[in-house]
Amino acid sequence: MVSKDLQNQIVDSFQKMGQGKGMISPSVYDIAWLARLNEDGVEIGKEALEWLRQNQLEDGSWGEAQIPYSHERFINTLAAAVTLARQSDKHDRQRLEKAVHAINKYALVLQSDPLGETIGFEMIAPSLLNEAQNLGLLHSNYPYLEILREKRAAKIAALPQGFVNRKSTVVFSSEMLQEDEYDLLDLDDLQESNGSIGCSPAATVWYLKNVSNESSDLTLNFLHRVMDDNGMAPYIAPIDVFETAWSLWNIAITGELTDEIIAASQPLLDFLEQQWNAKGLSAVSEFPVPDGDTTAMVYDALTMFGRSVDIEGLLSFQGPAHFYCYRIEANASISTNVHVLSALRQAGLTKNDPIVTTVRNYLSASRLENSYWNDKWHISPYYTTSHAVIAAAGYDSELSDPAAHWLLANQDEQGGWGFYLPTAEETAYALQALAIWKQHGGNIPADTIQKGRTWLIEHANDVHPFLWIGKSLYMPTLVIETAIQSALAITEQV
Repeated sequence: MVSKDLQNQIVDSFQKMGQGKGMISPSVYDIAWLARLNEDGVEIGKEALEWLRQNQLEDGSWGEAQIPYSHERFINTLAAAVTLARQSDKHDRQRLEKAVHAINKYALVLQSDPLGETIGFEMIAPSLLNEAQNLGLLHSNYPYLEILREKRAAKIAALPQGFVNRKSTVVFSSEMLQEDEYDLLDLDDLQESNGSIGCSPAATVWYLKNVSNESSDLTLNFLHRVMDDNGMAPYIAPIDVFETAWSLWNIAITGELTDEIIAASQPLLDFLEQQWNAKGLSAVSEFPVPDGDTTAMVYDALTMFGRSVDIEGLLSFQGPAHFYCYRIEANASISTNVHVLSALRQAGLTKNDPIVTTVRNYLSASRLENSYWNDKWHISPYYTTSHAVIAAAGYDSELSDPAAHWLLANQDEQGGWGFYLPTAEETAYALQALAIWKQHGGNIPADTIQKGRTWLIEHANDVHPFLWIGKSLYMPTLVIETAIQSALAITEQV
């Protein structure tokens, strides 16, 4: 039985969520764009500019200090440096010198970065490089980035209907458009009703500064709102569907749904159920492009809490060899297919159902060392691998058992888990997975879970590094909070 204190923490977390809400960390990249509004005398632009000046790292870059993710450091630093150069403030001279050094350093290692690109990197990096060169900030040519220019051109040539509009994920990176490309804009179907462009602060600032429109007040209101809600600009807002679904799922897998938790969950379940439709759901209720990952997690969360929805919304993302995250995407998402496997299982499909077999075959083929997985939405393999163990435990031992053994083999001597350094977030994921694997007959050394639980209790309130991949790294605060609560609740029973 979950302790009263932990139950109260879960209820408190649930009460912070809902439609239009979302607790998410600042995004350096988007803050750099927001700071451009300082040129127009907008107060939030001045606030963002001062934030940039105060948050440059020791090596001259900007980004998650604890994780040296080259693509993130590069794109953040390039965006920040361009913004600072546009201000023409002599007091920024030393900052810019350090930033240029960092840009050159990270540019040389991008091609060998094992984590790959941040969201939209191949679209926005070439445009920012052009701007930096026009400002006289950079003079070097980077061979790898020349390849990105070719990829960018190919993506623009393949735009659905030939335009950037709110029906395509490209709208989320509209700031990549240069002046001679503005004819690609479908201005009649570009802006969301909340005033944003793709619910992206960066794209919205670009639109406000570069596209003539009659809705500048609405656009500014969106930017003020995300600043008020988050203290500084996130990479997308509001993350209400994503935050709610992942958090409910975290608690549902514990099996400890007390009357108090069930009561607190009802408004959240109502919200998700209202969002459900045959084309799937978006992670952001105000963004119109659905994705398979959110759709799978919402289906799982709703049905685990006893709600009934038609699985057709999820099946619409089925492809010939795997499920899509977005119907038009460059690379498949492994975690999306992990979550689809869980949802199909929850829907009652057998292990040998043809749809399930397609997903199982894809996940089996995409494993690293035949045991664990990496994905494009999270820099830690502990996230995707742990969720895979949970999806497959007691259902597909060929997937779950090697992954669980990989988790066991990689526990830190002190009890935590972490790909770069032990973190509470990654430790929570590993504990969730191992506890559920044990429930299905997995053999775990007696002290493994207790040692991990003790470590997690000691570090639950640490400053968490940003491990989720957006245009820069970010942290969905309540998703991590409920993952920790879930791990503590489920390991009380082990």
